[in-house]
Amino acid sequence: MKRVFCYCATHKEAESYLKEMCAQGWAATGVFEGLWTFEPCKPGEFTYRCASLRGKTVEQIEDMKETLAEREVEFVSRSPWWALYRSRKPFRIYRRTADARISRDNSQLYLVCLLAAVLAALAGLWLSVAVTPWFLFLPVAALCAAAAFGYRYLGYRFLAERLEEEEKNGRT
Repeated sequence: MKRVFCYCATHKEAESYLKEMCAQGWAATGVFEGLWTFEPCKPGEFTYRCASLRGKTVEQIEDMKETLAEREVEFVSRSPWWALYRSRKPFRIYRRTADARISRDNSQLYLVCLLAAVLAALAGLWLSVAVTPWFLFLPVAALCAAAAFGYRYLGYRFLAERLEEEEKNGRT
């Protein structure tokens, strides 16, 4: 077993990372907040895909698992917003249009989070000046969160634009 920390900005970036690791002979068995767990496998044995769980009920998630299992696609792991699947043969969960929509929705969500973090940083800065310097940790923490949200926002924004461009050009 091998554990590696790799924080991916988008689900497509995670899929690319898993393809790379699988080519090196490591199959993902789980993920939690960027900490991936791998076990040895034959190089290139699996294809990995991430499925968005945002807005889905528990029943819809279970239906997705069952439908994919019928196609010989194995559930690997999940986070609150994503599920990870793998198969020994190539497969897709979404068409490019759906991938672009998911990416666009995620970029908008992270933009709102980014703006909220910047406002929290400004409020914390005001508190540290007006009340006590002990509040200075608030703007520092909020700016760290803003940097993380900005990274994810830009990742999804550029991914959505690339997928939409590929859709216009007729690539699948």
